Amino acid sequence: MGGVGKTTMVKHVAKRVEEEKLFNKVAMAVVSQEPNLKQVQIGIAEMLGLKLDMENKIVRSIRLHERLLQNDKKILVILDDIWEEFDLEDWGFPLEGGNNKSCKILFTS
Repeated sequence: MGGVGKTTMVKHVAKRVEEEKLFNKVAMAVVSQEPNLKQVQIGIAEMLGLKLDMENKIVRSIRLHERLLQNDKKILVILDDIWEEFDLEDWGFPLEGGNNKSCKILFTS
């Protein structure tokens, strides 16, 4: 249900995580009802200091995936306002499970 404060809540979570230095980086993107894959990927990448200016979806996904798995940084990715299922790996988000200690993903729906 819209308007109950999910986005406000995750903004507070992001701020607190940064203040308490629980993660090295926090990146947030709004997915929305009609998701724009390129816009979400570029937004997350820019918050992580990565420029994704290529048009090829597969190349963007691979570059974002590699950046999110850099072992020297702990990264929190917040994907806000998700309306339907999508393939995280296809978008470049890692799903390595317990082996992936460098990237965590928080969703609001």
